[in-house]
Amino acid sequence: MDDNGWWNRFSQKDQEAAVNGMHAQARAEALEMRVCEEAKESLRHQFLELARKTGQEWEITFRDEHPLVTGQADRKL
Repeated sequence: MDDNGWWNRFSQKDQEAAVNGMHAQARAEALEMRVCEEAKESLRHQFLELARKTGQEWEITFRDEHPLVTGQADRKL
């Protein structure tokens, strides 16, 4: 950035606080918008469709999810 820019009028500590605040707000809004869940479902759908096309069956579980329990309703693609 330009040394004479408005951002540089803030102290390093204030700049870090502002950036951290923006990151926290972006995370909170992403969670509220369910961005992560939508991304997981999109990825899961794409992988399951790829598996289906190759004649395979996959079970996809993300690390932050509980494994599927046998007998749960099947997902429709």
